[in-house]
Amino acid sequence: MLASQGTIIPAMGRGSIAYVIAAYNNADFQTIKIGGVNRQVFGFEWGYQGVCPTMQKCGPIASGVVHFNASACFATRTDQGQSPSYAVRCLSGPTVNPSAQVSQPIRSGQAFVSIRSIVPSPFADGRIYYAGYDCNFFPADGTAWVATSTISSLGLSVSPKGRRA
Repeated sequence: MLASQGTIIPAMGRGSIAYVIAAYNNADFQTIKIGGVNRQVFGFEWGYQGVCPTMQKCGPIASGVVHFNASACFATRTDQGQSPSYAVRCLSGPTVNPSAQVSQPIRSGQAFVSIRSIVPSPFADGRIYYAGYDCNFFPADGTAWVATSTISSLGLSVSPKGRRA
């Protein structure tokens, strides 16, 4: 999924994906109607083996080896047609843009490292709420966060033939 979003990831060795955890906490696959279709939305985190790709921001580094991506990302699963399709989205904007440097302990705004909860707004306003943080065995202080987006900003639609556009 990450490679399909433009991140060059080797299959093994330095820079490969060393660790992934998806939909943790409450086995949090949330079904949300997006583009007129029910989709399962879930947060995840991943870490690179030994090095953070140059086009990514990472932190923390677990055991001195696994460089966790610092972004707040999630995936959507659309079950239409012959097989499900997946899309990866990462939250963006000034309040969820990880800083370039990570201190010890990691402080607020330096890394967002995974969305642990995703829920549709209870106010019928077309928004989704996200919350998270995972320190991955690294000291952290004040790093839990909450963010929101509109459903339409996710850029997920369905083509007339029923395939994801």
